[in-house]
Amino acid sequence: MFRALKRLLQRGMFDPSQLTLRLFSPDDPRGRRPRVNEPARPPVRRRRPRPPSPAVPPGEPPAETAAPVSTGRPAVRGRRQRGPEEDDASVVAKLVAQHAEYNAGRFGGELRALPIAVSRRMRSRLGYYRLASKTLPAMIMISRGHLRRHGWNEVFQTLLHEMVHQWQAEAGQPVDHGTQFRAKARAVGAVPRAKRPVGSG
Repeated sequence: MFRALKRLLQRGMFDPSQLTLRLFSPDDPRGRRPRVNEPARPPVRRRRPRPPSPAVPPGEPPAETAAPVSTGRPAVRGRRQRGPEEDDASVVAKLVAQHAEYNAGRFGGELRALPIAVSRRMRSRLGYYRLASKTLPAMIMISRGHLRRHGWNEVFQTLLHEMVHQWQAEAGQPVDHGTQFRAKARAVGAVPRAKRPVGSG
């Protein structure tokens, strides 16, 4: 490069006073030739500094911010929270007390005291009288969902219905919904129908 420049100066091809020589360091990107496969770098944009927010004088409330923009979607409602339920022990205690009251007032005290349970698995029945077996005693079971959906008055009616079945079993009669069942149910004030729709109420 310098030899060619020297020849041009000797031949008088240009005025040396108009020659400007610039030197760049190897690390300076202006003096480095781009490689063939090297992609061009985009220009670096410098961010303008944001103006400082005005200070709020002491004693003055801060400026109001803009209200959030409504998206037009309704707010998502949470699930309804049910009221506190009575625990199974207190429900069984009420059923046992009501059984004793019905036995004394409507059956003349003829029925035996028997276990009463609350079932959370019963779906198609509101109540059930289980006959005694060699290994298990007789039992009355009441659906927990029945109490939750229909209330105590309906549950007591179901209990009375199952007590009629208990009377049949202890009297040596077939446990069914036949003529004797309907007659006894009317006598003690129980609804003689076999069942009611489980999901109603």
